[in-house]
Amino acid sequence: MSAPAPTISEAAAARESADEAISKVSETQKRLDDLTEQLKSISAQVGQVTRERDAAQSKLESTNAELAKAKEAAEQANTKATELENAANSSKEAETERSKLQAALDQARCRD
Repeated sequence: MSAPAPTISEAAAARESADEAISKVSETQKRLDDLTEQLKSISAQVGQVTRERDAAQSKLESTNAELAKAKEAAEQANTKATELENAANSSKEAETERSKLQAALDQARCRD
């Protein structure tokens, strides 16, 4: 026994259901295409931001290296300045001692 043939109204209803399903599939495909394009755009933006972040990180590392060198140079300069200050103080002390000795020598010569 075969199934009875659909009536015209049943066929029309089936056709209408099929057309609605095709329309919904088409709308869904369009939304998927739009979302795919948005995803591609966002992925490109993420890639750009990642490249910019990497460049900024590299620049920061370079700046930190330069800063470390500058700090080391400043420490060396401070050490040298302290050494020069100590030498200047020693020189002043030596000059003071020389002056005292010269005065004592002059005084001793005057007594003779």
